[in-house]
Amino acid sequence: MGRSDHVVDRTKLFPSLGATMSTGLGRARALGALAAVGLPAFNLERADSVTNEVWLTDDYVVRVNRDASLRLHREAVLSQVLPDEVGYPTLIQHGGETGSDWLVVTRLPGVPLSRAWPEMSVASRREAVRQISSGCAPCTARSAPGSTGSTTCPSCSTRPPPAARPCSGSSTRCSGRRRGPTSTPG
Repeated sequence: MGRSDHVVDRTKLFPSLGATMSTGLGRARALGALAAVGLPAFNLERADSVTNEVWLTDDYVVRVNRDASLRLHREAVLSQVLPDEVGYPTLIQHGGETGSDWLVVTRLPGVPLSRAWPEMSVASRREAVRQISSGCAPCTARSAPGSTGSTTCPSCSTRPPPAARPCSGSSTRCSGRRRGPTSTPG
């Protein structure tokens, strides 16, 4: 009897282990995010996604990060400076820590483009691409908060001094700490 004869497939003994374990943890995190925001979790169901665990209620979308980054935190911050033309859903709240951050937004009507695309006509696909391009156009005229050339302080959204120095911290919302690269007169 070799060593491999004693290896037990845990998923046969404990069916809840494996892929469903991440779903259970993701569901618990989605429920926690909704509770933190004070929103109901009625009809909470999982949606397919490649990069996040996505959970839907009738009115909200909860996205839970699966990797050790603050990707959803960055998205939440950037969503606040996107022009309305982009069509980003209303941010309700974001929270969590590295590797377990989450984002709650309003649920928009419709189906994901990736699901509709295979059944769309060529004309409908062209229209979808045109709409995406139109939605992205306003973003090309703006600098991201904290990037070189930014016109507002990423800490508090007030205009910095002309030399693009860090915010003075005079705003009650600002800590005076600039996030991202700073530029100095040269």
